[in-house]
Amino acid sequence: MHIKGFENITLNSLEKNVSKIQKDAPVIIHCQSGVRGAMAYSILEKLGYTNILNYSGSINDWSAKKLPLVK
Repeated sequence: MHIKGFENITLNSLEKNVSKIQKDAPVIIHCQSGVRGAMAYSILEKLGYTNILNYSGSINDWSAKKLPLVK
């Protein structure tokens, strides 16, 4: 499940798919517990991304607010 309207790249495929992520646009990271989000943040930061936002509410919070998701 991921946020509607955004590219979903899993942590285990992040480095392989980093070319899909624009450096000049905001990058929003989310996960269920926050652990993978922190790891993704660290990877992107090392790769030179500076416009990274961590949605700390988790995907469960997003869903509870009835915001759009894609399965």
